Amino acid sequence: MILEMPSSRVNRTRLHIFAIIAASVSVIVFLGALRNGFLGWDDTDYVVENPFIRTLSAGPAFTRVVLSNWHPLAMLSYAVDYGLWGLNPAGYHLTNIVLHGLNTYLVALLTLKLMESADRRGFFDGQALIYASFFSALLFALHPLRVESVAWVAERKDVLCGFFYILSVIEYVKYAKRKNGWAVSYALAVVFAALALLSKPMAVSLPLVFLIIDFYPLERFAVENAPVRRIVLEKAPFVALAAADALATLWAQSKAMVPLKTIPFGIRAAVALRAYAFYLYRAVLPVNLAPFYPLPQRPFDGAFAVAALLMAALAAL
Repeated sequence: MILEMPSSRVNRTRLHIFAIIAASVSVIVFLGALRNGFLGWDDTDYVVENPFIRTLSAGPAFTRVVLSNWHPLAMLSYAVDYGLWGLNPAGYHLTNIVLHGLNTYLVALLTLKLMESADRRGFFDGQALIYASFFSALLFALHPLRVESVAWVAERKDVLCGFFYILSVIEYVKYAKRKNGWAVSYALAVVFAALALLSKPMAVSLPLVFLIIDFYPLERFAVENAPVRRIVLEKAPFVALAAADALATLWAQSKAMVPLKTIPFGIRAAVALRAYAFYLYRAVLPVNLAPFYPLPQRPFDGAFAVAALLMAALAAL
C-alpha cells in the first residue's frame, strides 16, 4: 500500500528497479563508515554511557532527556542496536547506513509522484520521469551534506526522522490525489508524522510542507470551488502533533536554552534568516563544511542583506 505508484505513463517495475539501484549506491558509498568508532561528541552520552538503552523499554525512552534532547524513537533504536551488537560501533553505523538507503529509495518514489503532479500535460514520458527521479535520489543520497547524518551515530535522529517524514509526505500526496479510499492514506500520513516527530522535532515543519505541496504541484487551491476550509482543517491533526512535540522540546531544552538577555530576539531572528541562505549556499557549493558554526560577530552585515533578499525572492517566486 505504501509503495503504490498509480501511473499510466510510468513502468512501475522499472521505477522500483531504478530506486533500488539508487539506494544500493548510497549504501555502498557509505560502507566505509562501518570502520568508524564512536565519537566523543554526543555518541558517549547517547550510546556508550547511556544506561537506558541497555533494555528495550519504552518507559525510559519517553521520559528521559539526553543532552537536553527528547528523541524517544531514536533512543529505542539504540536499544535495539545494543541488543543486537552490544557496544560494537559497526552495528550502529550499519543501522544508519541502511536507513539512509531506505530514504534514498523513498526519495525516488516521492520525486516521481511530485513530478507527475507537476507535469499535468504529459510533456515528459514515463522513462524521462524515472530517470529524473533516479538522479534526484542519487543527488540526495550522495550530497556531502548527508555525511554528518549518516556517518555519525548520534545523528540517528536525522535518518530516522527522514524515513518517517518522507513516508508521511508520500501518503499525504496519495490522500490529496484520491477521490476514493483516501482515509487509509490520510491515517498513515498522520501516523508517520507522529513517528517522525518522535524521532526529531524537525518534523514540526510537515503541516507547512503539506500546504506548499497543496499549492504546488498539486494545485488544490486552483481548482474551481476548491474546499479551502477542508484543505486547511485537514492539517489540524498534524498541527496538534507538532504543537505537542514543540512543548516536549521546550521542556527537554529548558535547562539548555540561552535567555533573551544574553542573545536578544532580533539577533536570533537574523541568525535564523541567515541560516536559510547558508544551507542553500552549502547545498549548491558544499565546501568548508564543519561540525559547528559559531554565531556571526556581526549578524546584520552584508551577508544578512543578501540572505534577506534571497529569501524574499524565493517566497515571491
